Amino acid sequence: MIDLVDKNGFSLNQVKDFDPRIVTDYETVKERIRPILLNYQIHKEELTQVPHYIYGEFAVVFAVYIPEVKEKYAVSRITDELMKAMGVDQETLLKQALINLGRYEKSYLNDVARFSMDESGKVAHATVSKTESSELMKNGLGRRLYVLTNECFAFGAAGILQEGLLQSIAESCDSDLIVIMSSVHEVIIAKYVENADFDNLSEFITMINEESVQKKEQLSNRAYIYDRKEQGLRLSYKDSILELTAMRNIPIYNIECLA
Repeated sequence: MIDLVDKNGFSLNQVKDFDPRIVTDYETVKERIRPILLNYQIHKEELTQVPHYIYGEFAVVFAVYIPEVKEKYAVSRITDELMKAMGVDQETLLKQALINLGRYEKSYLNDVARFSMDESGKVAHATVSKTESSELMKNGLGRRLYVLTNECFAFGAAGILQEGLLQSIAESCDSDLIVIMSSVHEVIIAKYVENADFDNLSEFITMINEESVQKKEQLSNRAYIYDRKEQGLRLSYKDSILELTAMRNIPIYNIECLA
């Protein structure tokens, strides 16, 4: 059975008039393939049957976007079995997913104040403006907090995998960045502040995660720094930059980013 899940985790296997065989033909679905960022430890058991790359404490997995499911951002997780049925390997999935991320699912940056909240205090909706997002990229972040997500506000944390995206934001600010992996759906970004108390910040993130974010949607309890000199993410107490463990021999592709 194909695992069809929307951003809220509801099963969509019984969607009327949808033929799940469509996801087994690679040429048909390759432009629908998307990367999804998960917490590795939380999903460790299911990852034994899913092609993935390790990225620090995270895992990059792949899914097929199902636009036929109206009014929901539905995806079908690509398992080892489905990858075999497609006749492709993991490197092919990664390349195509990153291309699609930039081409079809651009990331947007918005002031956190523009996001509405639901009753539990979780971000529920954002009026995303590409023009405003571009202006923020060009003019810098100021002292506010900003949310990086996609137009559907679903699995938008994978936007940080776009080549050059965080670097462009850092350069526009003339500053390193503080990056909070809020959930699988979004990340929070702010200008780096000298002598920031990352221990207290991590305690705060942990509290918010426990109170407001479903376990399976949590990414990290720790804040990260985007190091513009090294051009990568690192933990506040480490100098080493996160790398995708299986990418050493994969060429760097030109991924279209939000400009």
